[in-house]
Amino acid sequence: QHFKRREIIIMVIGAWGILAALLTFAPPLRGEKGVQEFFISAKNGDDSHPGSRDMPFLSISRCVEEGKTEAPIICTICEGIYRETVSIKQPQAQNILIRSDTQAKSAVELSGLRVLDVNWQQLEDSRLTDGHCVFSGEVPSEGYPDNFQQIFFNGSMMVEARWPNLDVEHVAQSALSRDTWAPTEMGSIYGTIKNADLRQHPFSWNGALATLQVAHQFYTWTRPVANHTKGSDSFEYTRDLPGLAGWDANPKKEKSKGWEHNQFFLSGKLEALDAPGEWYLETTPSNTKILHFWSPTCAKPPQGSVEVKVRDYVLDVGADSSGIDIRGPLTIRGGSVRMAGCDSCAVSNIDILYPTYNREIPEMFSQNRGGKPQFVNKTGLIGTHLRVSNVTFSYSNNNGIELVGDHNIIENCLVRYTDWLGTLTYVPLSVKGNNVTLTRCTVHDFGNAGITAQIPNTPPSAPGEPDPVPKPMNGRRLEVSYTHIYRGGLVGKDTAALYTGGWKSAGLHWHHNWVHDATEKCVRADDQSRNMTVHHNVIYNCGVSPLDDSQSNIAGFGLLLKGNGHYIFANTIMNANYSEICLPSCIEPYKPWAKQYPLRIQNTKQGTQVFNTVARFDLGFPCSCHNSSFLHLPGGNQTAIFNGTNLKLQDPTHMDFRPAQDSPLVDAGIEVPPYTNGFVGKAPDIGAYEYGGDRWIAGCSLHGC
Repeated sequence: QHFKRREIIIMVIGAWGILAALLTFAPPLRGEKGVQEFFISAKNGDDSHPGSRDMPFLSISRCVEEGKTEAPIICTICEGIYRETVSIKQPQAQNILIRSDTQAKSAVELSGLRVLDVNWQQLEDSRLTDGHCVFSGEVPSEGYPDNFQQIFFNGSMMVEARWPNLDVEHVAQSALSRDTWAPTEMGSIYGTIKNADLRQHPFSWNGALATLQVAHQFYTWTRPVANHTKGSDSFEYTRDLPGLAGWDANPKKEKSKGWEHNQFFLSGKLEALDAPGEWYLETTPSNTKILHFWSPTCAKPPQGSVEVKVRDYVLDVGADSSGIDIRGPLTIRGGSVRMAGCDSCAVSNIDILYPTYNREIPEMFSQNRGGKPQFVNKTGLIGTHLRVSNVTFSYSNNNGIELVGDHNIIENCLVRYTDWLGTLTYVPLSVKGNNVTLTRCTVHDFGNAGITAQIPNTPPSAPGEPDPVPKPMNGRRLEVSYTHIYRGGLVGKDTAALYTGGWKSAGLHWHHNWVHDATEKCVRADDQSRNMTVHHNVIYNCGVSPLDDSQSNIAGFGLLLKGNGHYIFANTIMNANYSEICLPSCIEPYKPWAKQYPLRIQNTKQGTQVFNTVARFDLGFPCSCHNSSFLHLPGGNQTAIFNGTNLKLQDPTHMDFRPAQDSPLVDAGIEVPPYTNGFVGKAPDIGAYEYGGDRWIAGCSLHGC
């Protein structure tokens, strides 16, 4: 199916588009009459108090209970740490402002952690080769999860015992390094891992958890270890990995594609506890929980120094809510925020640290779990007219922020050190919906994709059913703009820093972004993408050293857009390992493992327009059409493409990508109204900036950006 091209005016998104979206938001409570304010204090509060400043409540939840009528209320949080889940649900789920006290002298923190006070004793256990710094304590039977997954010591995250080890002083950074994964070596096949270093471990890994980054390596799985004996160089796992996308085992052979040169790590054995900062939770035959902890100081942990993650959410807003405004400055630590269906709600000025963590990966389509959806905890914000602003989000081993719904805005946010397991099921920043704006954000250091974007559309038909009909193009808009994305794909393979695909891409506008230093693809629209607009982006260092991997020489793309109907103009794309620009022009390939739309020719000269862009032509064979029997030229109608190397930019080392006066890019472009309106000089320049024009900046303006 071909999409009807949208009206030209809809395709040009700029400052007016952002302004119009911002005007749809009216902060709740401002200017309302009859607003009642309550105060909460962790130091001198009591939930039997009336909630005044002199006699405050103890808990935020107690304040929320006051919202039983349609009259708006304000919950002002005084300094201190609050260890609770604030559940905002009917009939209190409307017109509530939760904010930190402007008179607070120290920080306001909402915590998902609970202090663990135990009687620590030095461990003496023959299972450990060196246990002189390991201390053990019985976990109370109430108040803690049966199988908790995350602990902190003096405010820093510790590491569950594993091999290879992580650097406990830089947990997130070392988790996002392939150096902390063990390689699968020659002889590894589907269901069997071989690694010579396994022989060095004086114990069996049976019963441990194997985290497997295998096969195509854009997914990661977790499976129990089986059939490992002490001194062996191999172990087995159940051959039931879903979604292998062509890597399924061939019943006539041991494998259909290579399983060597992948990676894995092992966890969940007391014997693996061999480094400062590691811990292991043991369940005794009497069902007692014993925490074994290698103290980083090699001394008995002081009382109150160890905390355990006991709740996923500190703020949980239920469905059919409206007018909920969560406003900092405040810190959320060891927990996160969830909105299950909120209209005209807002989250702003919050620093979220270690929000979500999962040891296992609950696949969405796992065969060995009965095919039932398995959802991972995430900072999921679902609703309409939502606004997320000035949020810093750091150190999640799985997801970052997911924004779902129409007429939403996320702006000036920083998302960093997420998706440590390198799987596409976890995304640092995901936006889904129509009339959505993602602008002036920074996303860096992530294991697979960085930002994913999509607008709901008609799904593919099942075999034998009529061809699907796409939703009308008129009115479809999702904007990713002025955003800085870098250091991506650090663990997984076949990755992209900015990603979309399928008919859900129709109506996406990606403009004025900096995307760079990714291990493979920087910007990608995957199979059967349609009708995107990509302009004024700077894209560089894609799949080049030091951020490269074994596939970078064939997968290091600057801009890869599959499908048809795209407008690509005024981009500066440089220094990609394989090819700066890739526009397949063959017929869309058949993939038996995927649900697909009718297969069409990609990037026709009538459908995809490319102009005023810096990029080398397609240098590969023939780009992503490897499974095609034809050799096609690069797709699209290409005009004014500069494929030289001496761009003469003003100061790219310091992010000034404007052309110098003597640059070959100056006045070298073509006029294509209205896309080139407002150019400086005799003709438009080629690339993302104009000589003499504005030096626009991408990314957030928060501390750490």
